[in-house]
Amino acid sequence: MNQLLAQGLVLLPVFFMLILAVASIVLLLTTNRQSDRLTLRGRLARGEIAAQVATRKRRRMLGMIGDLGSRFAGSGLLSARTVRELEQTLASAGIVSSRALGFFIASKVIAALALPALAALLVPRLPVPGIVRICLVLASFVIGLLLPDYFIRRRRNAYVRTLEAGLGDALDMMVICAEAGLATEPALLRVSNELAPVHPALADELMRTVQELQMMSESRIALQNMGTRSGVSGLKRLAATMIQSLHHGTPLIQALRTLSVEMRGEMLLRFEERAARLPTLLTIPMIVFILPCVFLIVGGPAMIQVLQHFHH
Repeated sequence: MNQLLAQGLVLLPVFFMLILAVASIVLLLTTNRQSDRLTLRGRLARGEIAAQVATRKRRRMLGMIGDLGSRFAGSGLLSARTVRELEQTLASAGIVSSRALGFFIASKVIAALALPALAALLVPRLPVPGIVRICLVLASFVIGLLLPDYFIRRRRNAYVRTLEAGLGDALDMMVICAEAGLATEPALLRVSNELAPVHPALADELMRTVQELQMMSESRIALQNMGTRSGVSGLKRLAATMIQSLHHGTPLIQALRTLSVEMRGEMLLRFEERAARLPTLLTIPMIVFILPCVFLIVGGPAMIQVLQHFHH
C-alpha cells in the first residue's frame, strides 16, 4: 500500500508537467485567435463579472507559461540567431503574438522534461535489457523536444495551403484596385477588407503589411516582409512585382494580371498532379481490399472441390 502511494505521489508531478506541456502547445496554437472571442463569448454568456474573472485567470496562466519560455530564451542558452529562426518559424505558421516565442520554448522545455520523467517511471517495468531502457528514456527526451515542432510544422502546412487558396482572388482584386487608380497601400487595405470573410488568414497578412507600410518610411522593407514572413512563393512574387513597380515605374496593372494568370495556371497544374497520383495511391487499397475478394470468388469453388476430393 505504501509503495503504491509513493508511486502515485511520484507520478502526480509528471502528469502535471505533461498537462502543462499540452496546455502550452494548445495556447500557442490558439493565442492569436481565441482570446478576443473567449472574452466576448464569456461576457455574453456569463455576464461581465464572470467574464472578467475568467479572462484574468487565463491571462495569469498565459503569463506564467510565457514568462517561463522568455526567461529560458533570455538565459543565454539560445543564441540570437536561434531565437530569430524560431520567431520566423512561428511567423510562417501564422503565429505572430508577442508571447508566442515564450509559449513555444516553454512547451519544448516542459515536454522534454516530462516525457523522460514518465519514461523513467514506466520503462523499468518492461522486460528489456538495461541498455534498451536507457535508449527508450533518451528517445522520449528527443520526442518531447521535437513534439512542439511537429505541431508547428502541421500548423504551418495548413496555413500555407490557406494562403495559397486565396492568392488568386487577391490578385484579381489587386488588378481591379490598380485599374481604379488606387495606390499600393489603399489597394492592399481594400483587398484585405474584402477578403476577410472568405480568406481571413490572407486578409490578416495583407493587413499586417498595410500597418507596416503606415509605420515604415521605406515601403520596400514592408513589402519584403510580406513575402518573407510566411514563406509563400506567391506572396514573395507579389511583393517583388510591387517593389519593381514602385522603384522602376513598370506598369503594375499588366504585371499583376500576368502574375494572376501564372498563379492560376500553377494552381491548375498542382490539381492535375494530384489527380495523376490517384491511380498510384489507389493501388494499395485495391490490392488489400479488392483482389482478395476476386481471388475468393474465382478460386473459392475450385478450392472447395479440392478439399472435398482429399477428404473422400
